[in-house]
Amino acid sequence: MPNNFGLIRVGSAEIENLSILNEDVNAGALIDRSKMNEAQDLLIKLGKSLKVFNFDNSEHLEIKKDAEFYKIITSVCGLSLSPSDGVVRIYNSGTKGFLMILDGTTSKYISFEHDSTDGKVVTNSGKLVLAPATNIDCNAKEIQNCSAFKYNSAKTGYISVHPSAFLVNADTSDYIIDEISIKLRVSLDAHYLYTPIIFDDGVTIKRLTFNYYNNDADASCSLSLKRLNFTTRTITNIQTVTGSYCGGWGGITEIELSHIINNELHCYFLELLLDPDASVDDVKSGGVRIKYETTEVKT
Repeated sequence: MPNNFGLIRVGSAEIENLSILNEDVNAGALIDRSKMNEAQDLLIKLGKSLKVFNFDNSEHLEIKKDAEFYKIITSVCGLSLSPSDGVVRIYNSGTKGFLMILDGTTSKYISFEHDSTDGKVVTNSGKLVLAPATNIDCNAKEIQNCSAFKYNSAKTGYISVHPSAFLVNADTSDYIIDEISIKLRVSLDAHYLYTPIIFDDGVTIKRLTFNYYNNDADASCSLSLKRLNFTTRTITNIQTVTGSYCGGWGGITEIELSHIINNELHCYFLELLLDPDASVDDVKSGGVRIKYETTEVKT
């Protein structure tokens, strides 16, 4: 028999197995009839590899073991696996390698791609949604072409302002600051004091809290959140909190609001009014707290 021919041999009288071997019986395939039942798979023992050709021998699929890996090799660039709920394709095109997962109609996909320089994840919907059970651990040194991070629900934050941040609006007046408060030094006239407030762009202001001292029913104090328009130089009052008489410390007034910060058009500040009656100790300002919410972190 010529060396390029194989030998087909039946194992026993009961035809338990069928061997397809080279002439020297060192390589080939063994089809074991005893494994051909519903409980077990068909056993095919290979030599080096198994190749399946189309009729004109132009294309083939090969299964082989290389070192510690099993490989599925095709003569064309791609391999398509089709589970019941979708299509998975693994292929190479030029210098790029792809793993593409499609739906059953192949109208939607996500692909994992790698070329000679970069790896990336691509979807035809234009967005990628990550839905971990708890969190995403990202140790990337740099995230390029990212203008903002968005949360799936609003996140709450606070800005607290110490009394020492305020400046009086008249250079002829003086004031006293200690660890917990600010008050006028001598004058019993109403005075306004100011401090700038810096917010992240796009956050929503939700609550303004004013901590104050008022020991005279005829004295007054208030706190206002305002904004200045860069172009028109007009002032808009966003919200005012009034500190009513409370017999000294203990006055904490909170007011709810909803205002979206736009740093492109405006800058923001607090205006504090101190208007004593008989003594500079009638009214003092303590700390200020501003609650805000955000669904997006802009970079």
